[in-house]
Amino acid sequence: MPVAITCASCRRALRVPESSLGKTVRCPLCTDAFLAESNLTPLAPSPVEELARAERTATVTTARASRPPWAAVETDQEEVLLAQPVGPVAVPRKTDDVAALPFKLRAKVKKDPYRIFKGTIRAEVSRSGLHLSSGRKDQAFVPVGTPVRYLGGNRIVVPLDDRDVELAVGNRTVYRQRLARDVARFLSGDRELPRPAEFRWPWYVYLLWLAPSGVPFFALGLDAAGYQAGYTCLLFFLAVPLFFVGQFLIQREKWFTRPRLALAAGVSATAYAAVAWAATNAPLAPVPASDWRSLNGGGFSVRMPGTVYMQNRIRDGQSVAVYVVDLKQQQAVYTFGYVDLPPGPQQRTEAQLNEVFDEGVRSLRNETPGVTRVSEKPIVLSSWQWPGREYLFDVPNPTLKGTMVARMYLVRNRLYTLVVAGKNVRPPSMDSRSNDVRTFFESFTVTWPNNG
Repeated sequence: MPVAITCASCRRALRVPESSLGKTVRCPLCTDAFLAESNLTPLAPSPVEELARAERTATVTTARASRPPWAAVETDQEEVLLAQPVGPVAVPRKTDDVAALPFKLRAKVKKDPYRIFKGTIRAEVSRSGLHLSSGRKDQAFVPVGTPVRYLGGNRIVVPLDDRDVELAVGNRTVYRQRLARDVARFLSGDRELPRPAEFRWPWYVYLLWLAPSGVPFFALGLDAAGYQAGYTCLLFFLAVPLFFVGQFLIQREKWFTRPRLALAAGVSATAYAAVAWAATNAPLAPVPASDWRSLNGGGFSVRMPGTVYMQNRIRDGQSVAVYVVDLKQQQAVYTFGYVDLPPGPQQRTEAQLNEVFDEGVRSLRNETPGVTRVSEKPIVLSSWQWPGREYLFDVPNPTLKGTMVARMYLVRNRLYTLVVAGKNVRPPSMDSRSNDVRTFFESFTVTWPNNG
């Protein structure tokens, strides 16, 4: 004979066989399991309980068609549900407990005929159904067993009263298509409560998604190396569309997982490569005209791009003054110096000239250990046709790692040496990105007859 009981969770009136008293049963409305105990002394319901009972009856009547056949036993007064006996309740594991917890998600209203819900609303999925709220007054509850339709993508159609509301569900960092499909199936009664962990991105997907955020900092690092700021500022905006492109590829759940993640990684890698290529081919930031300094004296004149300080170095066995400018932003060093040689013939042979210039190269190698000569070509200075050489060196030194360009001129018995060394340095004939090296070399002149 059926015995009247009350659900411990939702307080719904239920019936169970007399043999089920003292055993664990499950409420067909809220799906909670509880111990079946007989209502021996029922109390008269209060007006508030009567109103709640009427609302529950209306909700159950609406969802009656979609309920399992064992779920209801009707009476002439109100519908009384039959609790379903279950086996002994096992001690829940941690994963089971997490799966039973409700979880919140983002829902954006795409279509509501009555315009009650608008924009983004709060949504929470629990074992009893879907709770929707937009403020204190606009609230709705969709119980389990409601025929919710999945439209594809991350969109579902939820029946609310006498209208259908279309929602786009899912946060930015979850698999939204899978979430929408499983929530629709759960609300329709076709599956158990989804686990939030089923829809979250793995850690490596987060890395692929956030990889474009490093592009601006990469560009800033290149800008700090002396590249023009206009180029790198434009590259800042490259990261914004890359976020959306990466998210679009990650969310294409119909595609195979590895190809779409490989495409997302390829997009970021291409962005970094494009930034590096654009920066290395962009013009270097020129030294302002106001920073150039002129050196005059001893029969020469030269302009140097910055604050000049003097060092004493040993060249050809004698201490000479060398003028130095260190450009931190361009990672380049400009030097100028000269050494007076012993008197020699006014018209030197090619062999004698080579001997003089080779001695100057040896002095440079002593000052910058490890340099390797790459190329050499003869040059002349001005209309006086003073003989000279232009050298290109490879510099492995960590301080000036890169290239060193040196020009030497022999004016009577004085050897002038102009050197530029740094990461982005190129010979004037090969460099179209910076005019500073060319300006420095071409500014050097000798005066006559006071040239030593």
